Amino acid sequence: MMLYNKAKKTLLFLYLFIVISLFLSLLGWLNSWYVILILAAAFIFLNKNEFREKKKIDKNFLIILFVVVFFLFGWMALRGFYTGDAYSYWLPWARDLYTTGRLSDFLQVPISYLSAGPAWPLFLAVIFGFLSPSALAVSWLPVLLFAVSVSFIYLWMREKGMKNIYLLFAFVFVFFNSQTAFWSWNMLVESLLFLAFLMFFYFWEKSFDSFNGKNILLLSMAFVLAVFVKFSSFLLLPLYAAVWIKNWRRIRVNYVLISLLVFIPLAVYLFRNYTVYGNPVFPLLSGLFSGGMAQVYSLANPFDYWKEYYPTIWSRFVYMIKNFVFVYPFIFFTLIGFWKSKYRWYYLLQLGIAFLAGVLVIFSASSGMRYLWPYLGWLAVYAVWGLKYAVEQRNKVLQFLGLFVIVVSALYIPAVRSLSGFVSNIEEKFSFLFVLANFLQSNIYIAFLLSLLIAVLAVRDKRLFVLSALLFAGLSLFHLRWIYNKSFLIVWGFVLLFIFLVLVFSILSKYLLKIKDRYIYLLGILSLLGLFIVSSYGLAAVHYVKNRYLSWPHRQVFEKENIVGDYLQKVNPDNLPVISLTGFEYYIWYRNIPTAEFNSFYFVMETGKRVDKDTTSQELYDILKNSPFRFIVKTSSSFNSQLFYDLEKKLSDEYFDKICLEENVCIWKIK
Repeated sequence: MMLYNKAKKTLLFLYLFIVISLFLSLLGWLNSWYVILILAAAFIFLNKNEFREKKKIDKNFLIILFVVVFFLFGWMALRGFYTGDAYSYWLPWARDLYTTGRLSDFLQVPISYLSAGPAWPLFLAVIFGFLSPSALAVSWLPVLLFAVSVSFIYLWMREKGMKNIYLLFAFVFVFFNSQTAFWSWNMLVESLLFLAFLMFFYFWEKSFDSFNGKNILLLSMAFVLAVFVKFSSFLLLPLYAAVWIKNWRRIRVNYVLISLLVFIPLAVYLFRNYTVYGNPVFPLLSGLFSGGMAQVYSLANPFDYWKEYYPTIWSRFVYMIKNFVFVYPFIFFTLIGFWKSKYRWYYLLQLGIAFLAGVLVIFSASSGMRYLWPYLGWLAVYAVWGLKYAVEQRNKVLQFLGLFVIVVSALYIPAVRSLSGFVSNIEEKFSFLFVLANFLQSNIYIAFLLSLLIAVLAVRDKRLFVLSALLFAGLSLFHLRWIYNKSFLIVWGFVLLFIFLVLVFSILSKYLLKIKDRYIYLLGILSLLGLFIVSSYGLAAVHYVKNRYLSWPHRQVFEKENIVGDYLQKVNPDNLPVISLTGFEYYIWYRNIPTAEFNSFYFVMETGKRVDKDTTSQELYDILKNSPFRFIVKTSSSFNSQLFYDLEKKLSDEYFDKICLEENVCIWKIK
């Protein structure tokens, strides 16, 4: 009941925040003070009993908050910058909301081509009103939201009767994976989406157990909140509908009216989208609605790019399966947990729908499991449930299969050489680890045999099995490939250390019976903590010692774009739109220059054309000469696709004036 009340108040607060901010922005009255004053009154009303009783803050929440901040700050210190949609979409949209006080339409904000849910930019815009329109001003928000989510998982597992070591496994499953290290602190929408999904699944279970007006109200609010955050949340619709279908004999008129009232703000927003785009859920429903921007979207389909690398459904399916296991190696235990649940078919159906949508509809090789990350907390809770069942039932087969999947995932951690000269010098002395890693990854049968050996040895003893699962699940963090200083030395040094620990404990297990379980588990915890500290704070310290500065973002990230930005300010005082072959996010956010990529929605909207590998230099010039784009910029020797490489070769001197500021940093002015 404690979790139910906390979840109810949190959900009500978030829902009210979105609804109030949305209607104010639709009227052009968005003001941070208005929102905060209304929410403050709502917060006092929702917590009036707690204020009377003067309840103290739960110390467990404070501990979880500290742990979350500690881990996320370590990744932030190491990475040192945001990426992707943070710069090109969410932050600029929020800045526009803050500046105008109005939810702009497409023509006013050309980068907002996805018409995604407005929740995240509304959150950011309100914060901008009290601080400033900068990424640093709102960098704490994902951390706070993720802390709330982790405390929610903790309380949910307590409610399910999980104790001791199983709570630690939830922590490892949630934290030690590449998706958490990326999405939970990056200035993207996923942290809020993660919390919304958690609440949906929690209240879904409650609604199935007790179908009444209050639970239906909360479930409906959780569903609407998730959709307001991101339209891919419509994937939850089958589960939401299942509650009504299963309980159709118990439906009351007031239940229907309550749900309709909750859906009114969403209906208003969808109607607004229809009037602007000719499509309420743009671009997801472009096949059903032919008006508005549908024709433009058909030319600028962003998923066409990935067909170059994954042209068939089968290739996408294999990609998703492989990455699903490697990113979430505990998935086998999740399936056990689902199977032991009384809602097994509903949960397996939902997981299947999410997976197929990732393959067929929203497939994106750039983000891998991004669209499945909101399910992480739910998957982790049921993974621990499945793990608990396998251990307490002493089912060696389930333990073996689950651990085998986890170890195989750990042995396929990519071996990447560091970009740091300091670290590279040390790597040379331990190059055998690089050879070993590549040997295991290129000889899949040997890696499988080693995984089988570890799994067979570990399941002989409960404590060794638990220790092995902790250690190898923790290694999945190293599937991160975007860390500047990342080194195979740290990664595979820990791989060998963990294999050594498992083998030694297996050999000496009969001599270790007198050692208390908690000390053995403490060894696993300390090993994981050391793994994290070395790979985050340690590498960040190496960066500081070498460069003698800390900056946000790291100077290396946008060093070339900054050179181009300074030059554009001189030659483009009217701030005309530019086309960027690389690094376009920088110009949109840091320089506030309207920027497009070739064949992006903005580009097609302004030109009415799409270019391809057969487009000639004159045809490209004819497309651009009557468009607002006057400059094409490039700040890297690499490109996102072969198309961009081919296009650069077609920027002939006959139609374009080329200026190179330094090697691979060039600007073409359209004559």
